[in-house]
Amino acid sequence: MKRVRIVYSGREFTVPGTDGPTVRAAVDAALAGGDPWLPVVSGMGRGADALLLITPGTPIAVIDESSDGDEGTEGSRHIA
Repeated sequence: MKRVRIVYSGREFTVPGTDGPTVRAAVDAALAGGDPWLPVVSGMGRGADALLLITPGTPIAVIDESSDGDEGTEGSRHIA
């Protein structure tokens, strides 16, 4: 199963069922004037749905994970 970990304002979130390039594209689109809200899951276990506001200057790390051991081509990206 694929999932992406997000580190935002020092807290960790996840986006299940996707990959790093897809999440990075959503972040890029938000910064280009698209929908500024990134849907994520907050917390461990079942977690709770949450939305992160993506704006210029907000530090965010996108960490691509996969249960089959594959690593993403780009592990993380810092938006400044």
